[in-house]
Amino acid sequence: MIAALPSAGGKSCWSCQGLVTGGSFCPTCQVIQPPDQKQDFFQLFGLPPAFPVESLPLEQTYQSLQKQFHPDRFATRSATERRFSLEQVTRLNQAYQTLRDPLTRSEYLLERLGFVSTGPGQQEAQDPEFLLEVMEQREALAAVPLTSVGMTQLGRLRAQAEAQIAGEHAALARLFAECATSAEPDRWREIARTNHRLRYHRRFLEALDQAEEHVLGS
Repeated sequence: MIAALPSAGGKSCWSCQGLVTGGSFCPTCQVIQPPDQKQDFFQLFGLPPAFPVESLPLEQTYQSLQKQFHPDRFATRSATERRFSLEQVTRLNQAYQTLRDPLTRSEYLLERLGFVSTGPGQQEAQDPEFLLEVMEQREALAAVPLTSVGMTQLGRLRAQAEAQIAGEHAALARLFAECATSAEPDRWREIARTNHRLRYHRRFLEALDQAEEHVLGS
């Protein structure tokens, strides 16, 4: 597990000036507050800052917060309350989309660790074996005929890519677990390289989808 960020201190309610020490509503006047930008996405969902995330608690908390912040509940309230409701929902959706997806969750955790990732070109230069693998996969895809035989070949390529994605997910879980006991930059760089490979495998699946459409349409 990655160390949690320190919780933000108390602040004054914009409406009644009462003390708000946590939560999105003032305990004194019950008015909605603006999003706390110091609160990270894991804290927002009450989850530990770790790569593995249980989907059910994430989904349940998301639905609960959506109901609390939904703009329809504030349609007859002041302009300030309507604006804060929209800001809360926008940030909630951003946090949910980030944490529910393994790749964006990994990138977010890496950012929290303070690692600045290099560009795609530099990542590939640091991983020549993967670059060769990419070229071979692209060549195999380009050689697929637009026939029923082609669908079989595309199926094999898809199974390979899905297995690679599962392997990258397992690697990320292992690397982040290691970060819990040692904050070595080498591990951060390996996480960044794993993210890069995972993003490529996903793009390759999209290319396979397009190829299958061509085969079926021919």
